[in-house]
Amino acid sequence: MNEKLQRFTKLLKEMFELEKSDLDFGIYRIMNIRKNEINNFIENTLAGEVNSILSKYATDNSQGKKRMEEIEKQCESVGVKVEDSKLKEEYAEYKAKLPSGTGAAELESDVYSALYNFFSRYHDEGDFISKRRYKEGVYAIPYEGEEVKLYWANHDQYYIKTSENFRDYSFKVDVQGEKYTIHFKLVDANTEQNNNKENGDKKREFILLDANFLEAEVNELTFKFEYRVVANENDDINKLRDNSKLNKAAIDKMKK
Repeated sequence: MNEKLQRFTKLLKEMFELEKSDLDFGIYRIMNIRKNEINNFIENTLAGEVNSILSKYATDNSQGKKRMEEIEKQCESVGVKVEDSKLKEEYAEYKAKLPSGTGAAELESDVYSALYNFFSRYHDEGDFISKRRYKEGVYAIPYEGEEVKLYWANHDQYYIKTSENFRDYSFKVDVQGEKYTIHFKLVDANTEQNNNKENGDKKREFILLDANFLEAEVNELTFKFEYRVVANENDDINKLRDNSKLNKAAIDKMKK
């Protein structure tokens, strides 16, 4: 597979969350329903469509290259250099045409590279955000001569604040051929109000409840979490601080 195509298809799969088929809520559920169709387009249809369109504009130099190789072999067989042979003008003619033509493979690579650059500028770690650029690594903003211009990264986007609404996270697992549903349930959340941003010193984390954190039913487990600031000096959780240690502590507690 074309390296640029492979990179682009990998990005598309990340954008459509195709690797998270075990999740069973919200947008994940919708993508899971359409997973086969999306996968089929990315893996089978996309390359064919691009190749079909670009073939009209590609220059086929294969015959010219073949004739040049024949001339080289003829000259080599009689011990004469191409530039000293009678075929030098024909050889030079074919050689002059090579740089001017662009093959289908080169066009495909250029297209996939451009598509990757475009979508990667609007997608970062699961979020969509526009980054206007006029060249690599530099941002450009619209300017009409104002004395003061206020602009922000997601200037042309709208959002809905959902921090008060995220409550449950569910997924399914297969254990020795038997299906289980796992729920991570948020029972207590303390979030910023009035669109205030979270202070770096008061970062909130998902923390497993100290007591009664588990509810078990037939083929269904519910783990209860709270979402709060980890800032109390007397709080044992505070000693863990970073997210990876908090996650490990939660997993160790679940195993017990």
